[in-house]
Amino acid sequence: MKKRVLSALSLATVLLILGGCGGGGDSAPTNTVNGQLIDSFVKNADYVCSDGEKGVTDENGSFSCIKLPITFSIGGLKLGNIGSMPKDNKIFPQDLVGVDRNDTNDSSVVAMARFLQSCDEDKNSSNGIQISQTIKDNLKNVDEVFDENNLTAYTTEANITLDVNETEAISHLEKSVKIVEEIDKFYSPHQNGNYSKGGISDTKSMQTEITSSVSNALLTQNSTLLTFSLFPEIKIKLRKIGIYKG
Repeated sequence: MKKRVLSALSLATVLLILGGCGGGGDSAPTNTVNGQLIDSFVKNADYVCSDGEKGVTDENGSFSCIKLPITFSIGGLKLGNIGSMPKDNKIFPQDLVGVDRNDTNDSSVVAMARFLQSCDEDKNSSNGIQISQTIKDNLKNVDEVFDENNLTAYTTEANITLDVNETEAISHLEKSVKIVEEIDKFYSPHQNGNYSKGGISDTKSMQTEITSSVSNALLTQNSTLLTFSLFPEIKIKLRKIGIYKG
C-alpha cells in the first residue's frame, strides 16, 4: 500500500480530529455535549461544567458536559468560558478569547497560543500539547482569567520558559485551524448531529469507517506516515492549502 510522508502536526491532528468526528458513544446521554480543546489537542487541561461536573481533557483534547457553560483552566488560571459550542464542537484559543476562528493574529489569542505551546511537556506541540501536573500545581494559586498582559507572570509562576515566539505560535495555530476546516468539510454534521460521507448517514457507521481508516495509518515517534487510500479527498485538500507535501 502506497504511503506518503506528512508533517507530524498534520498527521496527529488529522487522526485525532477524525477520531472525534463521531462524537460520543451510544451510551452517552443524548443531551451531552462532546468536544475537543485544540491548539494541537490539549491534554490534561481542567474543565468545569455549569452543573459542577469536573473533568480533564484526554489525549485527544476531548471533554464532555451535560450543561453549558464550560470553563477551561490550567490549575487556577482560567483560559476562558464557553457558553455555546461552535458547530464543529472544537474549542480553539480564539473561541476562549471570544474572537473569530480566523483571527489568529489577535494579541490575546497569540499570547494564549504561546503559553499553551510553551507548557507542552515534551516541547513538541506537533504531537499534541500535554500539560503536566507539576505545571497545574504551580498555577493553582493563580485565581484569574487569562490576561495577555500577564503572560510573563504566568510563565514564571508555572516555572516554564516561554520558548515559542509569536510567529511560531501563529503558524502552528493556523495549520490546526485549516486542518479542522478541511476535515469538517469532508465529514460534515447534519442538523440531527450525525455525520455523513457519501451515502453514510448514521454516526455509528461513520465511527466504524473512521476507526477502520485510522487503523490503516502508521505513526511512530521517529517517522510519520499516513495511508491516504481511504482519504483521497482530504489528501487533495491538504495539498492545496500547503500542509500536505506528498
